[in-house]
Amino acid sequence: VEPTAGELARVLAAAGLDGAAFEQALEDRPRPGMTFQHDVLYAVVKTASYAGERVELGRVVFVVGADFVVSARYGEFGSLAPVRAELEANPTLLEAGPCTVAYAAIDHIVEEFLPAIAQLDTALRDVEKAVFSPVIGEHTARIYRLKREVLELQRASAPLTGVLVQLAAGRFPPIPQHVRSYYGNVEDRLAAVADEIERVRALLSSMLDANSARVAMHQAKL
Repeated sequence: VEPTAGELARVLAAAGLDGAAFEQALEDRPRPGMTFQHDVLYAVVKTASYAGERVELGRVVFVVGADFVVSARYGEFGSLAPVRAELEANPTLLEAGPCTVAYAAIDHIVEEFLPAIAQLDTALRDVEKAVFSPVIGEHTARIYRLKREVLELQRASAPLTGVLVQLAAGRFPPIPQHVRSYYGNVEDRLAAVADEIERVRALLSSMLDANSARVAMHQAKL
């Protein structure tokens, strides 16, 4: 978690790697992505958490080799400790090697998009009540703020589809054939996340239109 340069150097050295490729993968790129170097996978996955009507973005960088996996987590995203506990309780999954560790961590990250969406949905319902209350108010700023947070969530999650498609398709040969289907399952989960984000985005757009119409009618009466 938030490793120092020295900590990174020691871990990478233990895995027989230098820090150059990792530093390249660590660039604060706006989109998730992955690169391959000498049978080593470097992947950047965006994370998202939600508090106070704000989406906080972070990232996890994975380095996956034939007999090791390293993760470096940056930002406010919660712990990956539950992933480790789940894997250690499933020896059959662990037998497939480090690629299953990366799969389980990415699956956990994707799953954590759903609570953020649920909290955005709660805020949306609150706005909906305010917009249609008997008292005419100005809610445009709050609706735009929520739309911006939904867009942040979409930017974090949507590009991950490309990474999962490539991993499921075997672009990284060390992933065993049967493990590739696991990444395909995460891709399906991510599609469900995308549907939920689109639903909330569309409802916010409807709320914005409804609020504008009510305010305009009220001003016309005045």
